[in-house]
Amino acid sequence: MAGYKRPRCESESPADAEQSSGSVGAKKSKNANGETGSPKRKRPPRDRAEEQLLDRLDREQYEEVMKLLPNRFELAYREHYAREKFWDQFYSTEGPGTCPERRNQTLNSRVRKIVEEHRKSCPWYFWGLEGYTRERFPKKWPHFYKDGDAGDASEDSQLLYPWDELNATTASSPATPKGADKTGLWDLPSSEMEKSIEDVKLQMAEIRTVLDEKEKKANELRKKTVAMVNELQRKTVTDCAKIEAEASEKVDEVRREAAALTNKIQTEADAKFNEIQTDVSKLEEAMKEKQTVLEVQEITLAARKANDSHGNQ
Repeated sequence: MAGYKRPRCESESPADAEQSSGSVGAKKSKNANGETGSPKRKRPPRDRAEEQLLDRLDREQYEEVMKLLPNRFELAYREHYAREKFWDQFYSTEGPGTCPERRNQTLNSRVRKIVEEHRKSCPWYFWGLEGYTRERFPKKWPHFYKDGDAGDASEDSQLLYPWDELNATTASSPATPKGADKTGLWDLPSSEMEKSIEDVKLQMAEIRTVLDEKEKKANELRKKTVAMVNELQRKTVTDCAKIEAEASEKVDEVRREAAALTNKIQTEADAKFNEIQTDVSKLEEAMKEKQTVLEVQEITLAARKANDSHGNQ
């Protein structure tokens, strides 16, 4: 089927009218001079000065969001909300509300320390932000791709973050955006390349010094931790043995006291019982004697009454 060529508008040139298969193509945008061309697209920074400018503009955007939030909300809530808005504005590719950071997410101590350090220079940072490509830039960002250099915008063309000191260069050497084309490094004049080599060596020496210091601190901390753990374990064993010995002695003492008290109670009870039994025996003997007297007197009285009755007849 032959392609359908739509009629062009009055404002279009013949070159602007596109041929399509049954559908009407969109009209190309025009620049300020009325000429057609690709729409301008903002690019990442390419040197340290541009990075510093972008950081300042980003900070202004973040602070504007923070100012809009009432102080009655907790600081942690306001900061998280501002980070979400920053993500929606400059990173999100799926619309608002897709920020990967979870509220009150749990991080281990090492990660928390890294996040705290990054937020000193980049308050909108959250753990994992480095893994995402920035999509948009502030309105005041003045740098755009020019014709022919739009191909530099790859997923690896990530701008330097404010905390990325290892990738930052000194003021006397050219700065290169993170992941950008580094061809300029190999095309430097010999004098500048020698200076660059010296700068890199100095930076490596500084890094090595810091690394050695960190490793030394790590080893000292490891030894100190092992010593503390061993001491605690020894103390625990000693304390447990002492407590067990004291507890065993205390149990024996309690048992002895209980046995003595039981024996005393039993002895006193036996004495009381014997005393009562003696009294009972005496009372029973007295009862027998009284019973004998009673029987004799009753028989005697009955005999007398019988004799008296017989004599009166």
